[in-house]
Amino acid sequence: MKTLIIHLLITISITTISYAQNLNAELENTTYKVRSNKNVIPHFIKEVQNRNTPNHAKHFENLASQWGIQQVSKYDKPKKSFNATFKSDKGQIAVTYDKNGKLIAAEEEFKNIALPKHVIQFIYNKHRGWTVTGNIYSVSYHRNKLLKILYEVQLKKRYLNKSVQLNIDTIY
Repeated sequence: MKTLIIHLLITISITTISYAQNLNAELENTTYKVRSNKNVIPHFIKEVQNRNTPNHAKHFENLASQWGIQQVSKYDKPKKSFNATFKSDKGQIAVTYDKNGKLIAAEEEFKNIALPKHVIQFIYNKHRGWTVTGNIYSVSYHRNKLLKILYEVQLKKRYLNKSVQLNIDTIY
C-alpha cells in the first residue's frame, strides 16, 4: 500500500510539473478509498452502472468518476484534457478527463470477474448444460455518444467450447 501511494504521488508530481498528458494510476488492491459527495451522481455513473454491473467494475468506475475532479482541485488546473489508467489484477479502466477533471471517455475491460446473479441466470437459462469457464466484461463510454456494454462469456460442454457475447440490452 505504501508503494502504491508513493507511486501515485510521484506520478502526479511529474505530471503536474510537466503538464504531461498521460497519467498512470496503478492500483494493486481494490480497497483504495475515494471521498465523494454521495448526493452528486456523475453522469458517467448514471450511464454505465445498472443491476448487471459487476461489483469489481463498479468500484473502478466510482473511483474513476471522482479521481479527475480531485486531482484538478489539488493541483494546478491542466491546460488540456488528461488521461489516467486504473489497473487491477483483473483488468483496467482507461479514462480521459476534460481540463476541469470531468470524465469524458472511458474504455474498460475486466476478465474473469464474479458475474452478477442476473447475468448467470440468463446464461444458464439460454445455454442449459454448459459451464462458464471464463468471461470478459467491457465498456466503451464517450460522453454524449453511444454506450457499449458487453459480456463475452466462454462456455464448455464436455469437449465443446463456445463463446457467447451478451449486449447489456440482451440481458434485461
